[in-house]
Amino acid sequence: MPCRIETDSVRDLVVVRADGDLTLDVILSAIVEVMQHPAFQQRPAVLWDVRGARVESLRGADLRELLRQERKGRSYRQARMAFLASDDVGFGTARMVDGMAAADPIEVRVFRHDEDAAWDWLTGGEGAPESSGGTD
Repeated sequence: MPCRIETDSVRDLVVVRADGDLTLDVILSAIVEVMQHPAFQQRPAVLWDVRGARVESLRGADLRELLRQERKGRSYRQARMAFLASDDVGFGTARMVDGMAAADPIEVRVFRHDEDAAWDWLTGGEGAPESSGGTD
């Protein structure tokens, strides 16, 4: 399964663990599931762990469509979305989402390897925000 939707039992937040090839359809399905998840409805924050995924097939048009679909189904005023990436392609793709979502009520941060910093930021701390191009 390319995307497993889980609940972090300590933080009661949604985690998407991606493995294998990520396509537009796979991510759209995951977004629908995340937005319907009780933990996300309670606290709209999600960690997208794409360290095990291949995102090479995603294009800018796909990312724009993902954000369009997310906007269409939005039932919250604000949300936080952290991406955890380990390779350059995953990190760069997540940074593109960050840039495209800049005008939305979604705060996006991209983290390289540092899951603790991602959780800290998602749960309200500032962590080590890497969305401005930083790496760990």
